[in-house]
Amino acid sequence: MAKDNKHNAHDPSIRGGSRKHEMDRKKRLYQLSGGRPARYKKLLEAEEALEAEELEALKKEVADKAKAKAKKSSSKKKSSGKNAGKA
Repeated sequence: MAKDNKHNAHDPSIRGGSRKHEMDRKKRLYQLSGGRPARYKKLLEAEEALEAEELEALKKEVADKAKAKAKKSSSKKKSSGKNAGKA
């Protein structure tokens, strides 16, 4: 049975697992390197390092927000006096 979307350029299962935006990124880096493998490797490593830094910053931000939220929810007022028994 044939696939319905066999001409879809955005379906990674047709082209062996690569997505279109990944291939476009690699092509752009290769053009920037002038076809030289050492330059291409440096550009690729620099871009991956930048992505890793952004990911770490995002993880840190999420962790800070989680800590702040946990601190806010843990402080509860205790009722005292006349209204202590009422719900």
